[in-house]
Amino acid sequence: MIRKVLLAMLALALLISIAFAEEGPAFATIGDAMASEGYTGIYMGDSQHVVVVVKLDDAYIRLVADMDDKARELDEATMGYTDIDALEAATKAYYDYVETLPIAYGEEITAQPKPQEELDALVGKTLLEVEKAGYESSSSHMGEGDAAFYTVSCDMFEYDLLLDVTYTEYMERSQNGYFGDLTVKSAGFSGLSRRAAELRYHADGTCDEEKNAWAEFNGIMDLISEAMSGENPEEAIRELTEKMPEHAAEIMTLVNVFSGMSEQAEE
Repeated sequence: MIRKVLLAMLALALLISIAFAEEGPAFATIGDAMASEGYTGIYMGDSQHVVVVVKLDDAYIRLVADMDDKARELDEATMGYTDIDALEAATKAYYDYVETLPIAYGEEITAQPKPQEELDALVGKTLLEVEKAGYESSSSHMGEGDAAFYTVSCDMFEYDLLLDVTYTEYMERSQNGYFGDLTVKSAGFSGLSRRAAELRYHADGTCDEEKNAWAEFNGIMDLISEAMSGENPEEAIRELTEKMPEHAAEIMTLVNVFSGMSEQAEE
């Protein structure tokens, strides 16, 4: 009997999984997801995607939309304003349009938070020691009876740390600029972190290495400097641009900067 029940449950789970894959997510647009009761408030956008996270039953679902040219244009239009009214209008236009973007796909976040045993190991540590252990500061809030809770994040999840002081005392220490020696009395799972919307964090919890934008920029500068110091700089720059077409604009900008600096030095 138990075996039949288990088989039935597995079959039901499989049917739900197939239905989700065939029918797609339950929301048509980003705006539909954000307006839903299950919207977690977790949102992230870049030049390629817009990502929101909703909670359906006991599962967290990450919904992804592709940015299009109009969305990118509206995003760029929010830059450089000094007039607050114009900035607000441009920002509203951008977000209003983003909400119309269709959901490209959805995926259930199957990553798991840290086990309670690992969180219990934080008891007795200072906040500075917690930070050195790989947790990042997220927020703080007051609990019942002026209890002080300090929220930290690690990867896709957040954890609440109960401190050894009242919230009033914590705020006083915080305003004075240092509270790293406060001690953790208990620790527990809080929920998803903002990183749940970062696509470099995969649904199963694995993570791609974060790109170092400065390292990439410095690498391009080194290549340009090497090309311009050769016997045929124009040809070298042309070949470099052909090899890195995605950085053509940056290469030409840096070439012009280097050329200007060289002319000034000669004068």
